Amino acid sequence: MPAIDGLDRPNVFRLWTIPDMDAIHAHLERGEALGLDVRTRGEHAKRALAGVLLVPLDELRDALEEVPRDRPLVVFSKTGFEGHLAARILRGAGFEQVRYVSGGMRSVSLVRGSERHLQR
Repeated sequence: MPAIDGLDRPNVFRLWTIPDMDAIHAHLERGEALGLDVRTRGEHAKRALAGVLLVPLDELRDALEEVPRDRPLVVFSKTGFEGHLAARILRGAGFEQVRYVSGGMRSVSLVRGSERHLQR
């Protein structure tokens, strides 16, 4: 899979990765990757990333045809666990280029400057 800059930046403790939202957003804006939000519709309505496709995790298996296969996917979830599950579903359905944001939207909200990529 081509590298998606921004998903593998280690934190100072090296216990998890902190998403670099500027780099991720740049990939999404250039069409080099597609953002997929698997949170619930209610969670998405409260705070969403601009230009990201919403397919809630509980609807994903029935909506696989709606998810483009022409570019890498960056999966956003609430805490990261749902993103992991979504990535497994997508890979099991033949999607080869799937990454999820470790820590989900909770980690995104901790990144200084990430608010400029969020819609309310």
